[in-house]
Amino acid sequence: METKPLVTCHGDQSLFSVLHPTILQGLPRDPIEWRRSYGRPPKTVHLEASFVPFDSDILPLETDRTLVSRPFFHIYWTDCDMESYKQVVREEMMEWQAALKAKNIPDWLIVVVVNDESKLKTKLLPRSSVIDKVRSDFCNKQQDRCIVLYEPSKSEPKSLDSWGNFYQRVRQLLLQACTRTLGKYEDRMRAFREKRNEAGWSFVEYFLVQEELAFMFEMMGVFEDALVQYDELDALFTQFVLNQAAGGTADWLASFSQPCHSWAGLSLAKALDRETRDLVKQNKATLLEFRNYLFSRQCALLFLMGRPGEVAQRAMEYLHNTVQEMDILEINLPDGAVACWVFLSALEVLSGCEKYCDSSHITPYSLYTATLWDYARKKLKELGCLCGLMPGRESEPTSKQLTLVVDLLGGMGSGEETGEPKPMDKLREALSSKDTFEKHYLELSELAMGTFKHIGRLRSARLIGKDLAEFYMNRGEPQKAEAFLVDALKMFKHEGWDILAEHIRLDIAKCQEKLDNKHKLLRTACHIACCSLIPSKQRAYYQQVLTKLTASFTEEPVLLKAQSGFVVKSVTLLKPQVVKGDCMEVELCLHSKFAKDIMCDTISVAVSLQPPDIKPDLDPAVSQGVTSHKRHASRQDSSSSTSLEPIMTFHSIKSPLPAKIDIVAKTERKDTLLQTCGLMCPNSHTLLKRGDSGAVVKTESLLAKEDHTSALTAENVTLKPGINDVNLTCKASNKGVFKLNQLCVKVKGVEFLKSPVLSQTYYQVLCDDPHVDVKPLQTGSLICGIEQTARLTLYTGSVTVPEAATLTLKPCFGLTFVSADMKDNVLRLPGPAQPQCELSIPLSVMSVLPKPKKMSVDYKILLEGTWLPQGKLTATLTFVNPFKISHKLHTAKDKKFVQLLVTSETETEFCLTDPLLTAVKSQDVELLTLNRPGQSLKVTKVQKVSYLWQLKSNIAECPPLDFQLTFSYRCLLDQASGQTRQCVYDFTLDSYQTLYSLACEVLPQGDQKACRVGSACCLRLQLTHMSQPLSKATQLLYEITPDSSVWVVEGKTTGVFSSAEVPYETELQATPLLSGYLAYPFVRIHLYQPPDNQSQDVWIRQDSDEGGDISSQPSSPTHLNYTRPFSVGQVYYSSIGKQVHVCPVTSSEDVEISMA
Repeated sequence: METKPLVTCHGDQSLFSVLHPTILQGLPRDPIEWRRSYGRPPKTVHLEASFVPFDSDILPLETDRTLVSRPFFHIYWTDCDMESYKQVVREEMMEWQAALKAKNIPDWLIVVVVNDESKLKTKLLPRSSVIDKVRSDFCNKQQDRCIVLYEPSKSEPKSLDSWGNFYQRVRQLLLQACTRTLGKYEDRMRAFREKRNEAGWSFVEYFLVQEELAFMFEMMGVFEDALVQYDELDALFTQFVLNQAAGGTADWLASFSQPCHSWAGLSLAKALDRETRDLVKQNKATLLEFRNYLFSRQCALLFLMGRPGEVAQRAMEYLHNTVQEMDILEINLPDGAVACWVFLSALEVLSGCEKYCDSSHITPYSLYTATLWDYARKKLKELGCLCGLMPGRESEPTSKQLTLVVDLLGGMGSGEETGEPKPMDKLREALSSKDTFEKHYLELSELAMGTFKHIGRLRSARLIGKDLAEFYMNRGEPQKAEAFLVDALKMFKHEGWDILAEHIRLDIAKCQEKLDNKHKLLRTACHIACCSLIPSKQRAYYQQVLTKLTASFTEEPVLLKAQSGFVVKSVTLLKPQVVKGDCMEVELCLHSKFAKDIMCDTISVAVSLQPPDIKPDLDPAVSQGVTSHKRHASRQDSSSSTSLEPIMTFHSIKSPLPAKIDIVAKTERKDTLLQTCGLMCPNSHTLLKRGDSGAVVKTESLLAKEDHTSALTAENVTLKPGINDVNLTCKASNKGVFKLNQLCVKVKGVEFLKSPVLSQTYYQVLCDDPHVDVKPLQTGSLICGIEQTARLTLYTGSVTVPEAATLTLKPCFGLTFVSADMKDNVLRLPGPAQPQCELSIPLSVMSVLPKPKKMSVDYKILLEGTWLPQGKLTATLTFVNPFKISHKLHTAKDKKFVQLLVTSETETEFCLTDPLLTAVKSQDVELLTLNRPGQSLKVTKVQKVSYLWQLKSNIAECPPLDFQLTFSYRCLLDQASGQTRQCVYDFTLDSYQTLYSLACEVLPQGDQKACRVGSACCLRLQLTHMSQPLSKATQLLYEITPDSSVWVVEGKTTGVFSSAEVPYETELQATPLLSGYLAYPFVRIHLYQPPDNQSQDVWIRQDSDEGGDISSQPSSPTHLNYTRPFSVGQVYYSSIGKQVHVCPVTSSEDVEISMA
């Protein structure tokens, strides 16, 4: 609508005609706030006006039901001087005001224009006197009703300010006039609506009244309020129709219940359809015409507000409500007329929305247009069925159908020629022939499906695909139909609509039959034959189809999943443990879903050998010899309430919701006024996420048949519908732990596979290899050096020992066997023997003595036999060395003694006799025994034997000597008890001659007769030769290491001297810290080999707590790295064990010790 509020102009019309263009441009330039009554929120509007000459005949009455065509404001224009005012203008103003007061109109304004020419004409009497006169005559109490416009044709500041004040005053007064008029009009309209239940009340009259208010709001630019008026009218009309359906009566509804002879669709070409509005005024409009007009007005306002998406959203409600109202009012229409109207209206809405839609809001817009496309598609399909245009009919449409098409086209009208394609043209073309109908139907279907897919509503898209599949099937194109049906099947399965999914599967089977696709039909027929949701007659038919198809696959078997036809209820292991070579039996409880009996060629369960670290959960009673035991492994019932129902190859139906949902309070305010308040979930987009927006199908893994060569098998088994018990057997040919893996049910050329048959189901094949053990009869371990009685035990394991079986012992160096059952290393076994038995053979075994330092010796024996699984056995025998011998050299000045100690590591007692020590290859050494001749000594683990010889040498320098100890021994466990055996021990002595003798002595100093605590004493060291001095002088180093808690040594605690200086003597100071008999400080002699750049005087730094003079002692601790100790016996320490008596201090005072 292009209407504007009417404003009348009176007075100097020539003056106003000059200012009129400027006023039209300037008035709507700035906005103004419109404050309304009844607490309604304020609005900001741009006021425009339409100026007309004043005429008393056009002044409205208060009871008039018009708003748009009535003048709201009145302006009087003048630029007269005082004389003209008194003579003419004042009288005109009075008549003008009298006419306004007669109609009770208080909305007026007097504008006095002042310009330069008027000032020049009357210099004695200023123009301001005219303004004052006007104000005193007409605006004495309303000063704002008169305004001055200064020099309007100029651009001076004063003139511009006067223009601004003029515009502001006109806006305010015009808005007040509109508000006052609207308030009174709304009160009258509200009173009229309250009478709607009275007799004679007419909805059409009320509709025109409230629509006038909507026109007024639209004229003011408040489109939202205008739309509210139409929404209220829509709701009121719908309520009356619903009351009519509930038994209420309204006389005015009779006009809307007349038969419809026109079903032209909605038209959005005009914002206001005046022809249809005239029909509504005259109460001649039909229900369809009234609804078309009302919705077109709503759409026009929504387009003005830039909300085309809401037009599409309201369209579906509008179409459905109108169709429902026609049914309630029982309006007679030809078949297909409603479908034509819906189709035309839906396409008109879609066409109109496309003109105003913004690309940035395409997704929310498409959310509503998708349903419109689908609704139009359904109505076009309905028309195609009525008119005989759907595919699948061999003949052309009948004469009756052609007549119906003509009638329908005639009822749509001709419409207006706009030069653009209209929905009416599309429908006419679609109904003209089968080809054009199919073209338009497929086009609409693709648009609807594509839009649904774009917004993520895959469910709706799949339903359209289902209709397209039916269309293509009737058209004779099953290959296209199959793709749509498969998508619909996936959707139904994902959504959990099992019954719908199975009926879709029946349609898929029909497609595959027409396509002669045997592999796909095989799978589909198998599923249908096993589905309990399909009638038994159809199941039986497709089982026959399945039987025929299985016989056609002869070259390579077809692999199918067993879940579709068979369910494993339980697996019973009759023997969880079997011996290798026995028969393994498994009882399989199998549920057949087929409608009739099915003959299976073979039923097998593949088994796989598990790694050694797998420990199966087997009953311990089995290992104790129980031969009959059942172990059940059952599958959990899928209907358990603790788990979600799974769907094969699809996600779970339900997704778990959190136990708690976060909510926050939300309020919205505008200008300090509360608009809305409520509770909001911040993560609602996650909780309410659509389940069908993403991929619905998981990627299926390819079926692969496992190795069934050594599987548990049953042949020629007939499975009846329901529960079947099948016994599977196989021969246990390999040992180990085996897991039941894949089930294979073979029906001619088809194999049904399930992997695994049940999780964590194991059985064990026992095959213990025979092994040999040799143990002594009288001791806990085998002992070297004696012949012991032992028992050879053969553990048969899982092997049966035949009669007259033998074992051949391969000879082993150092080890001998003696037995009455053995000849030429061939041992006869007392057979036959069953598995898991023991065979014992007594024998004697002996091992030679190893080297004394070797505490045990291991022998690996090899036994061969033809009856053994691998032909041979190995066993390890460990013998303990009964003797541990060690030697030690003792020195007494120049005398040498050799001690040999014999110990035992066993509890067995040995008697030792005839010890003999000889020097090998040396005549210059004499060994004098200090042992009692003929003495027999016993040695055990807790008793040792010691032998001693004195070593005498005939030469000055003794070379390294090799010695050999021999002694005889006997043992009560030795089978050869009368035989004495001999033990030999070899060892070597080197650098054992005494070279030096070191003496140490502690003496009191001065006049003291005894050493006292805290008093310094003299520590004297003396080194002398014990044999011929060496020809080459060497460096020697003495080292004193006293106990720091007993002695404090002062002076050189470490000193270097030459062997040429021997005999060598030195003295140091030693202060005792304790009283009593104290051992001498420990002194040791070393060989010293200094580097070439080092001095021979070496001082070792003492710790401060030892009392040494740190300041006078150079520190060279690294020189100790060049020392080498003497061999055992080369230095004789004569003062070892000596003590000195230290007397305590007699004074009761504190003792002060000087460390200087």
